[in-house]
Amino acid sequence: MRTPTFARYSTNFACAALAALAAATFSGCESSIKTVPTTHMAEVATPDAHESTWVAKGQTLTVKLPTKGGSSNGWRLSPACADSDLITLEKRRAQINDQGVLASHGEQAWDEFTFHAHETGRISIEFFFDNLRNPSARPAQRLVLDVGIAKPELNQDLSTANN
Repeated sequence: MRTPTFARYSTNFACAALAALAAATFSGCESSIKTVPTTHMAEVATPDAHESTWVAKGQTLTVKLPTKGGSSNGWRLSPACADSDLITLEKRRAQINDQGVLASHGEQAWDEFTFHAHETGRISIEFFFDNLRNPSARPAQRLVLDVGIAKPELNQDLSTANN
């Protein structure tokens, strides 16, 4: 008995699709994996906060810490966190509003720290919120941000793992 034409074509199509999927999966397409820079918007709900986030090796991590425009208080990076083989500070912007420009006095703003992830691993980055003109005084707030740096192929969509 002969197999109907439709069933033969369906079986052939399914086999071809499966073969194409297997070829794409096992062909070593590591260079086609897309990663994006990661942004972590800190909540800092308590005076001594602890948060965590992930970033892919080779990508940037921007940490946005809440502040107010025109204030003499702001966030600074702990000197102990300045030098690391895993991650380095590339840029810092103070009192930036949601439009990316300097916030006006009293406006909700962000202190932004942009890091570049060089190697895989884990690191804790410590930030202090205090009077920038008198950093020797006890900080009003502290944030410890645990950062996991993973291989890009293990974290294709890091945005769902953050916050």
